[in-house]
Amino acid sequence: MAFSPLITEYFVLLLFIVFYFFEVLQGSILEPIYHKTIFWISVAFIINFSGNFFLLLSSVSSFQDEAFRNAFTIIYSSVTILKNILLCVAVTIKEKENEHTLFENFPIDSKLDTYLP
Repeated sequence: MAFSPLITEYFVLLLFIVFYFFEVLQGSILEPIYHKTIFWISVAFIINFSGNFFLLLSSVSSFQDEAFRNAFTIIYSSVTILKNILLCVAVTIKEKENEHTLFENFPIDSKLDTYLP
């Protein structure tokens, strides 16, 4: 089985992405998850990994067939193009700015300018 390492890799990466979605959905979300760039990146890779996982899993026994190799090329190309389109969507997403700044709770007073202990 030449594709065994790839099948294992895709399966593990799918598990990681599903676990990530589970953790994100457990927390309180102030805005919908689809407004975040990481959501679209995760969806792109979940489609890519799942498409390639099942394609390689089914190709273990039938890769010698010419019709299957043509279907393999079409499916692989379609999944890759869809992944690239979703990554382009992820790049164009404008996330909402945080309302809290880094120095919001930092006390600023005139003692900072005096350089005295």
